[in-house]
Amino acid sequence: YATLQTGYQPGTFDSIPGVMALESNLMAVTAGVKASYLDGRLVINDELFYYDYSDLLTSAWNAALGANVLTNADSRIYGNQLDLSYMPQEHTQVRLAVGYLNARYDDSDLGVFDRGQMQNSPDWTFNLGLRRDFPMGEGFLRAQLDSRDESSYWGNFMHSPGVHHDPYV
Repeated sequence: YATLQTGYQPGTFDSIPGVMALESNLMAVTAGVKASYLDGRLVINDELFYYDYSDLLTSAWNAALGANVLTNADSRIYGNQLDLSYMPQEHTQVRLAVGYLNARYDDSDLGVFDRGQMQNSPDWTFNLGLRRDFPMGEGFLRAQLDSRDESSYWGNFMHSPGVHHDPYV
């Protein structure tokens, strides 16, 4: 499958009187595959994506004003999301998900976001899971183990000290 979408968000007033943030525009392209093999025991879903934002509405804390300030920033986001699921035997499933996300600002009205990583956007995420069902009469008891690994990311637009999140599992 493949999609091409566009989006629009009207501008809005900032908390500073008389300041207006510009409208935002989006062009998004995705392409992927959803496939099932081995009588449905192996499922592969993979999606490539590219988002091009023009004047993305962005807010940042301004300590001098004691308020959030709205600004606009161009940005390009691209990546890949791969999800695999395999049932090696009845009642047992293994899952793997790998996500790559390149989310960066290209240009902003304030200049402070330029080429910086977007907030809450780790470059890599990995999920691994194992599930085993134990039939019990008309139902089942499920045992499940899941793990998630994320690369580091920033907790705000400005990359302020104290809001950098280290990688974790």
